[in-house]
Amino acid sequence: MSLSQKNLPPVFLFLCAAILVFSTSPVQAQCDPGGGLGGTGADVIVGELTGTQSYGNAGGYYAFSVGTTSCNIGTEELDWIASTNQHPVIGQNMFRLKDGTFEQIGMSWLKHGFTALQGNTCGCGCTSSGTGSRLGVGCSDPYGAGLNGSQGSLGARSEVIDPAHGGFIYPQILDPSNSDLTWRRLRVHGNDLNPTLNSGASYFVEGHYVTPDDAAAGNHHNNTSYRDITVSTSTSNHAINFTGSTQRQQPGIQAWQDNDPSVTLVDISDGDDGLLILGYKVTQQTANLWQYEYALYNMDSTRSVRSFSLPLLGVVASDIGFHDVEYHSTEVYDGADWAVSTSGGEISWSTSTFAQNSNANALRWGTMYNFRFVTTSGPTNANATLGQFTTGGTLLVPILAPMVGNLDCNNNGVPDADEIANGASDCDGNGLLDECQEDCDNDGEADACEILNGALDCDGDFIPDTCQISAGEADCDLDGVLDSCEISQGTETDCDLDGALDSCQIDSNPASDCDNNGVLDACEAAGIFSYVDNVVPPAPVSSSDPPVVRTIDVDQIGLVDDVDVQIALTHTWIGDLTISLVNPSGTNVALHSQSGGDADDINTVYDDDGGAGTTAPASPLSAFDGQNALGDWTLTVQDTVGGDSGVLNLWGLDIAIAGAGLPDCNNNGIHDGCELTSANDCNTNGVLDECDISSGTSADTNNDGIPDECSAVTYVTGDTNADGSHDISDAVNILTYLFGGGQVSCIASLNNNGDNSVDISDVVYLLVYLFDNGADPAAPFPACGPGGATGLSCDSFGGCP
Repeated sequence: MSLSQKNLPPVFLFLCAAILVFSTSPVQAQCDPGGGLGGTGADVIVGELTGTQSYGNAGGYYAFSVGTTSCNIGTEELDWIASTNQHPVIGQNMFRLKDGTFEQIGMSWLKHGFTALQGNTCGCGCTSSGTGSRLGVGCSDPYGAGLNGSQGSLGARSEVIDPAHGGFIYPQILDPSNSDLTWRRLRVHGNDLNPTLNSGASYFVEGHYVTPDDAAAGNHHNNTSYRDITVSTSTSNHAINFTGSTQRQQPGIQAWQDNDPSVTLVDISDGDDGLLILGYKVTQQTANLWQYEYALYNMDSTRSVRSFSLPLLGVVASDIGFHDVEYHSTEVYDGADWAVSTSGGEISWSTSTFAQNSNANALRWGTMYNFRFVTTSGPTNANATLGQFTTGGTLLVPILAPMVGNLDCNNNGVPDADEIANGASDCDGNGLLDECQEDCDNDGEADACEILNGALDCDGDFIPDTCQISAGEADCDLDGVLDSCEISQGTETDCDLDGALDSCQIDSNPASDCDNNGVLDACEAAGIFSYVDNVVPPAPVSSSDPPVVRTIDVDQIGLVDDVDVQIALTHTWIGDLTISLVNPSGTNVALHSQSGGDADDINTVYDDDGGAGTTAPASPLSAFDGQNALGDWTLTVQDTVGGDSGVLNLWGLDIAIAGAGLPDCNNNGIHDGCELTSANDCNTNGVLDECDISSGTSADTNNDGIPDECSAVTYVTGDTNADGSHDISDAVNILTYLFGGGQVSCIASLNNNGDNSVDISDVVYLLVYLFDNGADPAAPFPACGPGGATGLSCDSFGGCP
């Protein structure tokens, strides 16, 4: 018997339809917010690195934190259960790229997640879990820099006992008291941030989430993201600020290749769901020397790494180096550097075995170590060997390593290694005959040998300073030392930061040190200098317009002591806006970072010090302190969200220039003490006449540049005929002037009653004074003096000198 639709019960038809609908409805698709498609199951990434905190320094170290916003880009909710080991822990790292080498210079302890909000930062379309104990599919959760840097709630990295599977101990065991402000935070040594020691360096921060259900789903290799930062030169806090955007699902080591395409990165599976990444770069330094640089990053390998080795046959390695990142705040791991060996046809670095010391300085999760050397042999394909820490196994990784050595640099048919073994000179032990090395002065002695024997190489570039000076580099005082070294070492000053020794500038132009105290006048002057950019026509600010970029050229020499920024703009939703300021050195400070919600307009002065009518900037303006003021300061205003708009009308800077505190009221770079003479301080008040006039202290009614009290003719009121006395003839003289056509050379002297006009009342006033004990005539009286702003002329007055 066949079934027909009309014979089926209605309930059965409904169930069939429901089954059809649900069986054909797809599960929610994974999201790709940048960096790759999310995985099946829970999949947490660092969607944004947002906000920075710079806490200052203690004991030679600086402390920082960065905010992290996570996104669940998978297909299932992510556990976020507080007070258990079923929530994410969040780590932060800092890296530096300098002279082609990429090193990890700092790490933090771990923030334990406690509540998941349900945002949509990654644009995946959040399906809220409805609870703070799970992060919904497509949802995001922010942890600000303040939370991630809260010392009391940060746990030890060593308590993540199985990073490959998201396993960690909870509650935390290691909970020391915080000895100073750097403990547990993202901690970096000052030498790694000092601009003098790190010229041209770039910096990066990384956020990293570790959590069990993400790892169980096999999605734990995309849990890191990095972002570029700037580091201020201020030694008080070396404030960090973001630049560029978050590189989602990319580990910090990726920044090396992103900034240097010659770098190779190799992913390495450790055999237990852990991921290692080896980066390497080979650089030819000279015709016969190559530098080999390797960086090994452990993202989440529980097995860790205890040794790194590669072939080295027939060549000598020199300039051998190792770099690790420092654990801190009573972490349990040993910090001893790895030992190096060049025996047995290989070069290797290693720490203790797990059996010898379970807390040895192995390359553990969330860290990166560096290995480097120089040889006389160029690169060839080879394998590096990684020794695993917990298991004792090995991993082979394809790399470039030195070829088997048979160098014959002088082409005499004898390998250099044999010549050196038989006594040929290799003064620096790099495996290269001295005769084949650079000899910049052609004196028959290799540069390396001259430096070893005491020749100056103050900048450490392996070229004797004498050669650099001969080639034209500055040595203005002819002392045989590069000017750049004397400045960097502090033996000479360069107060105006122009690269020239101050002493040489003064020698060539003595007028630049008017008081002969050995300091350039331009550096002794100090003051606050104001600049305003009236934006005409006003610049539109909306998401459909490009960012507004405006520049003010600061023309003052000197180091910044303080900066305040004035902003006047209209906008219908200031929570859409970001406003930043970049100084001539490239330091970037965020003034406004999408705060204020639906409020309208910004009319304020951003000032670290606070006060009426001011606003605290999103990041401290003190990041500019101690840096050069001279040059272009660039303001950027951007609307990052659609729907609202406005215009920028005006912005300005008040910049305090640090100096010796000597006044320079006309801002010409020469302090006033050197400019003051009787010719330009006519009233002898210790202030330049031009400054008296510009400040309003003195009037200059005829615009001759001389204060009126100095340029005006002196006279005595009431002595109208200038005969040196007051009598009836003076009254007659006024009447003759008023009614008889008489001529008077100083009309102002007729103004007896001080009403700034001359009429019959002045005659009466004088007669009352003379014959009825009336009030004195108006000033100047009874002695000679200037009359001030009476509006009455006085071309000459014979009765006064």
